[in-house]
Amino acid sequence: LCLELHPNKTTIHTLNNHLDYLGYSLRKNTIKIRNKTYRAIKHKRKMYLQDIVLGQESEEKYLQAVHSWWGMYAFLNTYKQQYK
Repeated sequence: LCLELHPNKTTIHTLNNHLDYLGYSLRKNTIKIRNKTYRAIKHKRKMYLQDIVLGQESEEKYLQAVHSWWGMYAFLNTYKQQYK
């Protein structure tokens, strides 16, 4: 394909550094959810529950969000089991 890397936007790091990508913190031997992502999920959960009590949100939409969050955590558990 003759692709070239942009000289100002591409960096090469050692494995000792961690990388934050798509809500995860990737390190040499572990993948964790970033603290910022965890706090955002916790806040969204609280807001969903308040909206359900006030009748502004359906339980179905809340359950969809919960299943999405479980999917994030399931990925982490699978990674830890495969690469220990």
